[in-house]
Amino acid sequence: MMTRTSRLHGLLSTDHPFEYLGGLASAVRNASGKDPSLYVNDLRQSEGRTVTAGKFISEELNSRYLNPTWIKAMQGEGYAGALNMLDITNNLFGWQVTAPETVSDHQWESLSEVYIDDKHNLDINEWFEKHQPAAQMQIIERMLEAVRKGHWEADEERMKSLIERHQELEAMVEYHQTHAVTQEFIDQAAIGFGLSGDAGQASSSPMISGQVMKEIPAFEPPSLQDKQMFMLIAFVLLTISFGALKQHLIYRKV
Repeated sequence: MMTRTSRLHGLLSTDHPFEYLGGLASAVRNASGKDPSLYVNDLRQSEGRTVTAGKFISEELNSRYLNPTWIKAMQGEGYAGALNMLDITNNLFGWQVTAPETVSDHQWESLSEVYIDDKHNLDINEWFEKHQPAAQMQIIERMLEAVRKGHWEADEERMKSLIERHQELEAMVEYHQTHAVTQEFIDQAAIGFGLSGDAGQASSSPMISGQVMKEIPAFEPPSLQDKQMFMLIAFVLLTISFGALKQHLIYRKV
């Protein structure tokens, strides 16, 4: 059980709830093979209540993150607002992985309708393009990763719209590294829908220019044979020099 006493944070506004409560659920599941019951002690009002974590997440999504009033407020924050929207998606994915029973297909569908399809007519795509297109790109990648892992059974129409939008964003975002496994899934799905997968491959493998780094052979100390040869040559040169000096002194006396 987790307690919430303030409306500032719920279960999706930060990653701590799914790390702690969701992480505990994951540990219990691995140890016992059973899904534990997760509850939230809601003390945000004078009369407290106890609800399941799944119900709390559903209420939080509908009242805040799918609410056009909240979204408009985030749009007013520009870049920071885009990152908040990305955080919500990442945290929902965190709950999906640690406590799958708390998240439903309908919630992923609703999230895509609002943040990709612009259900509330807030020019959401244009806004992302202006302030932080990479954030919307990562939101889509999280959604597609939920599909890839079998958490969300998205229909073909939804899949195609997500991939098409992802490709549009790839052309706008200069620096972004999609995870290799996710990118491969996107490219394969794109081929299945008759869409080009070249954009994704180009984005995930950017052209690198500049000086070429070459390996320099490690220094090897001279061997004993080399040392002996060096000493012999030095001795011969020294003998010749001494002889020449001696002859020079003799001729000077004469």
